[in-house]
Amino acid sequence: MTRARRIPDAAGPPLEAALLAGGIRALLLQLAHPVVGHGVAERSDFAADPLVRLRHTLLYVYVVAAGDDASRTAVTDRIDRLHARVVSDPDAPVPGAAADADLQLWVAATIADTALRIADAVWGRLPEPLGDELLARMGAIGTTLGLPPSRWPGSRVEFEAVVAEESRALQLDTTTRAVIADLAALRSTPRWVRLALPFLIAATLPTVPQLRAELEPL
Repeated sequence: MTRARRIPDAAGPPLEAALLAGGIRALLLQLAHPVVGHGVAERSDFAADPLVRLRHTLLYVYVVAAGDDASRTAVTDRIDRLHARVVSDPDAPVPGAAADADLQLWVAATIADTALRIADAVWGRLPEPLGDELLARMGAIGTTLGLPPSRWPGSRVEFEAVVAEESRALQLDTTTRAVIADLAALRSTPRWVRLALPFLIAATLPTVPQLRAELEPL
């Protein structure tokens, strides 16, 4: 008798490993969005600690996936307060706000898309019901912060179409390239991390074809 395949619980090691391994990919995709990249450049100390956004994002994902109600409330309240202050100036070259639903959709989608890709690599292409189940779980990354549930795709087929459409907005300019260069340099991190990062980025490039030509020189 063949045992039915199941996705590990959200708190289990496989999903955590997938999120850690794919964190760089998701971060690159986020920074390549003009609104995110410019917002990070203008309103954060990203150059001093390029991995802080990744750490905070993963912490949030872990709490949403496996934390108790009190932990989720504390983390989301803090992020909501931070997002409320991140609004571009009227004369900004790239206008935007961190609380914008379109931006929340893209950030959550980068994480969900990366998790799905790694799950496929580890277990083979997931049958649609399992892919849809994992996708539904990952939707909480956005909806917990106020993304309308109706904006989160209900199936993997629909999700992949949304990712393809949203990816059309990705574009590197002088500002966003500088932000990604800060990530590649990792000046304030241990030497072994700086040595490993180029290999992680190189392994990521084939999965972001829309950015590969511009990122390879980094």
